[in-house]
Amino acid sequence: MTISARFSKLFMSHLDAEFKKQSDPVVRNLIASQFQGSQVYGTVCHTCNYTSERSSDFLEIEVNIKANSRLEDRIKIALEPEVLTQDNQYLCPQCNSLQDATRYTELRQLPPVLHFSLLRFVYDLSTMERKKSKHVITFPAVLDMGQFLGKQGDGVPNDNAQNIYELRGILLHKGSSAYHGHYEAQVYDTQ
Repeated sequence: MTISARFSKLFMSHLDAEFKKQSDPVVRNLIASQFQGSQVYGTVCHTCNYTSERSSDFLEIEVNIKANSRLEDRIKIALEPEVLTQDNQYLCPQCNSLQDATRYTELRQLPPVLHFSLLRFVYDLSTMERKKSKHVITFPAVLDMGQFLGKQGDGVPNDNAQNIYELRGILLHKGSSAYHGHYEAQVYDTQ
């Protein structure tokens, strides 16, 4: 989690707590109704096909950055399934033993306003300190998130035309390291 991600989470949590004190139900539920999406973490046993899923809500999608990346590619990589084998096998409750399995994350529902947190600050194991990744990432002015949605809870593919997002703002860290600098907000003004 980056400093800006931590700030974003704390800020949204504070806003949510303050809005929940209001008498108007629309204001009370403003953060959830505008910024909250849902995702599922799941595991499928390769032996018996037992599937375990756990739902959770999110206020932002965290994306790792690599050299010369595109946001769409990094989202796709973040959602790629992971095969659990050898020392990392899954304890299947149906088989009652360790088994090879596939673990996945699926976005199930997206909010009207979607936040991405670019994980620009990384921990360097060779120096044992936090560093700022200076890799470039490009992002589109319009993003179709429908391509990243998994199935709805009933197993039906999720194809909602409202999954088109327009870029409205960016929060940037300006500074040479993870320990120095400041944040700058850039908001796209349509007028």
